[in-house]
Order: sequence, then structure tokens, then C-alpha cells
Amino acid sequence: MDKKFNLSKVLVLILGSFLGQSSSCFAAWTQVDFKDSKLHVYIPTKVQKSMELGRSVKFPLMINLHGCAQKAETLKEFGNWEDAANEFSTFIVLPSAPDGGVYAGCWDYYGLGHSRSTGHSGYLIELVEFLNKLYPVEKRSIFLSGLSSGGGETMVMACLAPELIAGVGVNAAPSVGTSAFQTTRAKISVEEIVKNCEKLAGKNKRYLKNLVVSIIYGDNDFIVDTDYNDLNRQAFAQILGTDSSVAMEMSRLPGSKVEGKGTLYYRKNKLVLSLIENKGIGHAWPAGTGGDKDDYIARDSVNYPLYLLNFLITNNQRL
Repeated sequence: MDKKFNLSKVLVLILGSFLGQSSSCFAAWTQVDFKDSKLHVYIPTKVQKSMELGRSVKFPLMINLHGCAQKAETLKEFGNWEDAANEFSTFIVLPSAPDGGVYAGCWDYYGLGHSRSTGHSGYLIELVEFLNKLYPVEKRSIFLSGLSSGGGETMVMACLAPELIAGVGVNAAPSVGTSAFQTTRAKISVEEIVKNCEKLAGKNKRYLKNLVVSIIYGDNDFIVDTDYNDLNRQAFAQILGTDSSVAMEMSRLPGSKVEGKGTLYYRKNKLVLSLIENKGIGHAWPAGTGGDKDDYIARDSVNYPLYLLNFLITNNQRL
């Protein structure tokens, strides 16, 4: 399979040269220096071509955060972002937790001492500003997603900077305000999560209703208590003001194993929230393909990158 793929790639490059088309127009991962680390950035073909032609078109941005004991490089290799990025013409950026992270490389979602100018949250806000200057990013279409601690930090950012973030994908994450010692058992109420989120939002609280939120997890997760996922769903349902819901048709989701259950939540007939329980999946990023059993990547699962970009971009409340 690899040989056929490489051969096809070579043939396309040769054809491109005959047609006078620069090979730089093809989608590719690249590394970008930011502060003391390197970002993995994927630029889709359509986006790259638009940039080279000097067009003024803006494109969505997705920042995807790794989990504890996982690396950004792993998501680059096995996270399965490329097809989704190309289909929805979206920049994909994979950063590493600053200073090697905390507690085995985790993103620092713990507690409520988060700042817009310091720590991991300050780093991410600075990252968004940096990417806005570097690339033609549609500022109304900036999204975050993450697994485990990366999902926890994604929730923190949604609450801390709702005027900046249009939507999030939260994968098997503990709730806002919890500690490192509460991952295996959820001891927080929906009311506390809502209160914690609104406290982080401060004067930007009114922007919380503009969020679009997706939550996903595997029913075989023995690392983060699966109860957190419905607690987070209930909290965001309250924050977003949902007033109706329908069961999701799991068979229509992309991926290689889409068993389980899901629910879509609406506010005034607008889809703003979804919850997916992927049956048979453990604590892992649901890539739908690729990966192996030791990298916290689910090979046989919902293709979450494809589902997530479609869900967030289609239902973006800011556009």
C-alpha cells in the first residue's frame, strides 16, 4: 500500500511539473518554530494554493492537544487529520505542552488558577495570536480539541476565552476545576462545572452561548471516569441553553467502528452540542484508522477529525 501511495504521489508531482504547477501546492505537514518548541502544522492543498496566489481568503483553524503520556508527533502520524483538513480546508496545528507539561507531559487543566497571559492557557492564547499573523486564519472559525488532559485544557480555553474560540471537541476529559487526583472518579456537580466555567469567563461570560461543543469518549475508558463526559455535556447544555435533543444515527458517522450511541442538542432549532459514546473504545483519540494499541489512538472507531470539523464548521454560531 505504501509503495502504491508513494508512486501515485510521484506521478502527481511529475504531472504537476508538466502542467507548470509548482509542487509546493500540495498539502503537507511542516514544522514551525514557536517560543521554545516546534509546532506541527498541516496546510491543505486548497489553502496552500490560495496562499501562494496571494488571495485574501481566510480559512478555519483547528488546534489539537495531545493527552498525557502522548506526543504531538503521535497525533501527526496517526491522528488522521489530513483528509478532514483537506475536505474542510482547515489549518491543523499540533502543539506540545510547554516545558514538557506537568504530570507525565499533561496539559495543565487543573484547578481554576488559569490566566490569559501565563501558564498553558496563556501559551495557547499567544499561539492563536501568532497563527493569526502567520496564516490567513478566519478569526471567527478558531477551534480547539484534545484528548484527556488536552481535552481538559480545551474546556478551560472554551471557558477562559469564549470570545476567541468558536467551538471545541472534548475527548474523554475531566471537568473544569478538577485536580490531578480526581481523574478516575468524578466528584463534581453540574452546577459546580457551570460556576467554574463562568468564573473563568469573567467579563466575557456572554460569549459562552456562542460556542459549539462536541464531546466524545469510549465506553471502555478506565483512565478517566466516563461519568465526566455526561457531566460535561449537562454543564454545556445549561451554559448554551439547549432546549431539545434527538438521538444520533450512529451508522451515518464516518469511521471503521461506529457502534455506540449519540445525542444531538439544539437551541432554538440550531445544533450547538453533541455527545458520542463510542462502544468498545478505551482511553484514546478516535482517529478511525491508523495507530497502534500503545499510542492512545483508536484505530477502529469513529473518524472524529472528519466528524468534528464537519460539526463545528457547519454549526459555527459566529458566522
